[in-house]
Amino acid sequence: MTDAEKAELARRFDEVGRGVAAALDTIPTMEPGWWHQAERWVYGAVTLYHPTGLALRLEHARYNDEARGRLTVHGVMPLGWSGNTQFTIGVSTGRTPQDIARDIHRRLLPDYMAALPGALAEVADTERLRLARTEAMRTLTEALPALHTYDWDREQSAGAFYSESRHHAERAYGYGTVRVNHGAESADLKLTGVPLNRARAILAILHRPPTAPATEPADDPDDDSR
Repeated sequence: MTDAEKAELARRFDEVGRGVAAALDTIPTMEPGWWHQAERWVYGAVTLYHPTGLALRLEHARYNDEARGRLTVHGVMPLGWSGNTQFTIGVSTGRTPQDIARDIHRRLLPDYMAALPGALAEVADTERLRLARTEAMRTLTEALPALHTYDWDREQSAGAFYSESRHHAERAYGYGTVRVNHGAESADLKLTGVPLNRARAILAILHRPPTAPATEPADDPDDDSR
């Protein structure tokens, strides 16, 4: 495809996006505010956005869709959503923007709008837990400066410490690994080569009397005020 052909394809999809967005704004049961943005896609695409979080991608999904006069419309779900339901319809490119908007409103938006709030809540909860794990690991590295997170761990919720290291100046009594668990309420520890007196102190901290609850508030285990 030449640069001129790409420019013409982008122009046509910009026009389609503008027209369908304007038509969606005229549907009485919907709040106005739709806007469009052309996308880089070899067969042509444009995405419509709404202030409520709705997003609709209109595209030629296959190389021959333009010749077939076929336009695919997707209800865009948030990145990180665990579901696999596809909210998709096909429409004819020969129809007016008003007809396409009515088809979207009738055939696509009811199911898509019903599913989107749950998906957004799931993604927000996933992000909340990710930040909680990162923050929990930060507090653990404060307690043991020799603990360094793994370079490959993007959320920085797992790491290791060493009694000797060529890469870090901080040292520890023994070596091991730490991983904050999913809910950021506990951590997995693996300790090796810990001196006996320190191992005894660690185990004493972990001791739980028969009447004590299985979990405790996230506070300082050395705080004698409890």
